[in-house]
Amino acid sequence: MTTAFQHHHGDGHHTAQQPTLTVRSLFSRPLGNAPMNFDACWWEELTEYAKLQATVLGYDQDRWDNQSPPSSVSMEWDQLTEEQQAAMQYFRWKFPPIDDNDNNEDSKCLSRVRRHASEFVPKRGLVGLNQEFWNTLNHVEGRDILIQCKESYDALLQTKPFGDYLRQHYVDKNVNKDQEHHYYDHPTFGEQVIVEGMQSSQICIGDVFEISSSGLQIQVASPRVSCCNIDKKHKSAFGSQGIRRYSTAEGHAGWFVRVLRGGQLRDGDTLRRIAHPHPKWNLVNISQAMFGEGKAVAALSNKVDWKRSIEELQELISLKELADCEWKIPAKVAYEKLTSDSNTNIKTTSSRIIRAPPNIAIVMHRLQLLIWHMILSMILPFANAIESDSENQFDVMYMTQHTRLFIQSIK
Repeated sequence: MTTAFQHHHGDGHHTAQQPTLTVRSLFSRPLGNAPMNFDACWWEELTEYAKLQATVLGYDQDRWDNQSPPSSVSMEWDQLTEEQQAAMQYFRWKFPPIDDNDNNEDSKCLSRVRRHASEFVPKRGLVGLNQEFWNTLNHVEGRDILIQCKESYDALLQTKPFGDYLRQHYVDKNVNKDQEHHYYDHPTFGEQVIVEGMQSSQICIGDVFEISSSGLQIQVASPRVSCCNIDKKHKSAFGSQGIRRYSTAEGHAGWFVRVLRGGQLRDGDTLRRIAHPHPKWNLVNISQAMFGEGKAVAALSNKVDWKRSIEELQELISLKELADCEWKIPAKVAYEKLTSDSNTNIKTTSSRIIRAPPNIAIVMHRLQLLIWHMILSMILPFANAIESDSENQFDVMYMTQHTRLFIQSIK
């Protein structure tokens, strides 16, 4: 694996051997819960390999687009030829019967979430499941595939207390404690692909990776912003001390890519970087700038508390490859707030934003916050009293933690 990288002329072009990522795990994991399957693709949207498998089953463009299945689709498993059985498994329409007494791991792999190969297409991401993804019927641009890297898992495992949360999660799942790299078989961040070879600080917005054998091309669109389920799944602290906040702020939560050209991805495949246009804006830098340097209460609600210069914020917004969802849109909101606030005189320097002294409007705003502080201070003892007895303990703990965070933010 090559991770060394040399830049020339400062334009993102390079002459050294390109860095690579190696695929370690693939998962048939939906990014949401909108129902769909391969039939939602038109014939022209299928990759050449998918068309070949459909032809084996007796499909042509007319049959496929008009959803007129050939006779093979209604056949029993034993009636199919080996080629038809392979095509059925590829589309995940039919599988061989699994004998619970069979100790052959290869025969049982179809019952697991982990896969040996997956097909990805533009604007849809992973295809071939009995249920498709939220970004199929209501596509969210730039979120075709969610990828996580081995190096981020290792970094979390080596950082207290987050490593303890991960290890305890594996204990709760009865994972063999002597097994190396538990996350290859038991991922905890909802990813569809786990890769190895580069740290998140080496992967940048706009980077394009390619698999020459299948033609698949993907482009890095944004880091991933973790949701509260990450804290819940790992049984970590909530709020500013949780694994959700830390992984998002440090760029360890994975990243989304858009599929530029469809193709197949297999376990062990090598993704070679062929474009590197924005070396400054790696996943760690952009994550820290937007969600790691401001107030914790802002980051927990996915709001940007920008602490760098406005010029750098403009530079970030200008990246055409940066996804709108959770990144460019909040960055634009932060920019508009900083530049259009009539009650704040903003002057920019190369490193910070200087604000004028507060006027009467700001004083009134702080008075409102003080009143809220008094109200919430009366609510807290009640929340603490019922926290241990509540049937919805998680919800009460979550509310209590965010109440404390809000009070801390306005003190």
